This record gives sequence, structure tokens and C-alpha cells, in this order.
Amino acid sequence: MNKILFSTLFICLSISCNSPLEDPDSIAPEDILQLSASMTSIQSGGKGKTWVMARIPKEAGILDITFTTTAGKFVQVNDKIIKQLTDSLVDPYRYASTTLISDTTKGDVYITAEAKSIRKRIKIVFN
Repeated sequence: MNKILFSTLFICLSISCNSPLEDPDSIAPEDILQLSASMTSIQSGGKGKTWVMARIPKEAGILDITFTTTAGKFVQVNDKIIKQLTDSLVDPYRYASTTLISDTTKGDVYITAEAKSIRKRIKIVFN
């Protein structure tokens, strides 16, 4: 009886411990990379800023994320593209972040995060 109980417990634990990343077909690539911004609407003319963060599971093995924008500039490089290293101390995810500052453009602006062949895009409005 104990062997059956132990075997059943072992099988249940084995199944529940599998990560979706261990089977790439079990999760859509666009669900692996997450992208967010502290503000989705900012003032144009160089007066608005938003903090942008990307998150990806550590087990994905990705160490850098490239951010691009259709308008404005990333503060750290004064350009529309920046590659940031991911970092995490204790969390099961790696994070990369940057700050976008507006330009004179008004309207919808798109920020894309790319890690290997995985892309995620969000919209920021410059008004």
C-alpha cells in the first residue's frame, strides 16, 4: 500500500514540476515575454517620460532584451533602440528596463521588446 501511495505521489509531483518552457510547444512564444509601461499616455514635446519593463522566465536562458520605439528616445542612449541585460536576484524571472522620453510626435507610439525571436509590443500615447 505504501509503495502505491508513494508511486502515485511521485508521479503527481513529477507532472506538476514540469515547466511550460521545457516543452516549447506547450506555450506560445508571445506569452513568455511580458512588456509593460508605468504610464501609457504621456505629454509630448520631451516633457513626458515612462518607465518600460520586460519580464521573461529565467529558464528561457535569455540574457538581453532589445527595446525599440517608433517615436521618442530611450534616455540611457538618446536613441530609438537599446539593448538591456536582464537581471534578477531571487525571482524566477529576469527583468530588463529602460526609460522612454517623448518627442514632438503626437499620437500612438509603439514600443517593442525583442528577445531572440520573441517579440511583444505595447502602445504609448504622446499627447
